[in-house]
Amino acid sequence: MSNQLKLYHKALPFFLIPACLLGVVDGSLMGYATLTQQSGWHGDQYYYYDLTRPQFYIYNFSLASIALTLLIFQLKYFIDDNARDLVRLFWMFIGFVLLAIVCEAYLTARFVGKG
Repeated sequence: MSNQLKLYHKALPFFLIPACLLGVVDGSLMGYATLTQQSGWHGDQYYYYDLTRPQFYIYNFSLASIALTLLIFQLKYFIDDNARDLVRLFWMFIGFVLLAIVCEAYLTARFVGKG
């Protein structure tokens, strides 16, 4: 069996790499702003989720590091022409997105407004 990538295998990285880059940049920016106690939305968002600063930046840096790992392996498998692992990584990415959505929904549901 040949190890050549089909068209849909070649298209996967062009959709997943920008999504992973967005996750890395956004997660690390929010984590950095929380860690350095900067004011503004990114630095004070942990109040909204009713978390402590360390809990919130650990959450953000863990999401960013998972997205970075997916990005690195996406590039590695694309360069190596490994179709099977590209598809497997696509399903891992879908699972990661679903996990992030569930975590965000849980944290948002914990919000108790004033009034």
